[in-house]
Amino acid sequence: MTAPDERGFPAAPDEGDRLEALEERIIEMAAEHAVLVGVITTNGTREWVLYTDAGEWIEPFHHALDDATPGYDVQVFAEHDPEWSVYTAFV
Repeated sequence: MTAPDERGFPAAPDEGDRLEALEERIIEMAAEHAVLVGVITTNGTREWVLYTDAGEWIEPFHHALDDATPGYDVQVFAEHDPEWSVYTAFV
C-alpha cells in the first residue's frame, strides 16, 4: 500500500478503490490459469492468493501486472502447495 494506517490497512480514501481495481485486474489477467482463493491484508501489504496447476504463465503475468500497476511495488511468489495449506489455514 502507498500509505497504510497504524493497523496496516489503506489510510488514503481512494486507495481501497485502487486496490479493488487491482484485484479485478489480477482476476482478469489470471483467469485462464488460476483461481483467486483469498486476499490477505496485513502490515501495509495486500496479498492475493491464487492456485494453479501450471507455472509457466507466472513470470509473464508478473511482468504484465507490474507494468499495469504504477505506484505499487508488485511482487509475485510461487510455491508448491498441493495440500492447499494456505487456503485451508483461512477457511
